[in-house]
Amino acid sequence: MVQNAKTAHEKWAEGGRGPAGGGAVEGLAKMPPSPARIQGRARDIYKETGRMLVAAGILARADLGLLERYATLKTYAESISARLAEMPIDFGCEEQTAMRSYMLKASSELRQIEQALGLNPIARARMGKHQPPQQEDTLADLGAKRAQLVAAARSKKA
Repeated sequence: MVQNAKTAHEKWAEGGRGPAGGGAVEGLAKMPPSPARIQGRARDIYKETGRMLVAAGILARADLGLLERYATLKTYAESISARLAEMPIDFGCEEQTAMRSYMLKASSELRQIEQALGLNPIARARMGKHQPPQQEDTLADLGAKRAQLVAAARSKKA
């Protein structure tokens, strides 16, 4: 065991990334390759969703595991939904009841992950990603604006 190892909370308190330090987590500029352990439709969801989040500037390296879980869980939910759609409706069937229960649990967890990743408008608004970036005024721009306002005020007086 390392004697001088610090806990995550101690690192955050010293100004490291995390909630206690208040440091912002930098968004990824490019989507890293998908993990080899996810295949097929889940890989497609991972890549597509990841590219969208990178373009929005809200995907951090720490979110990649959550994105992987989202892709896998979404594929699972789609397979359950397809299987339920193929089955004739029988309200007394234990298999359908169990599958509906799994579907509800998967849907609930998907909503939570979507909220955490910022995949819905409300989550993006809470992250501050709903507003377009504002341009900063340079000193020359501020001087020009002042001159326009002074000129407008003088023309109103005349």
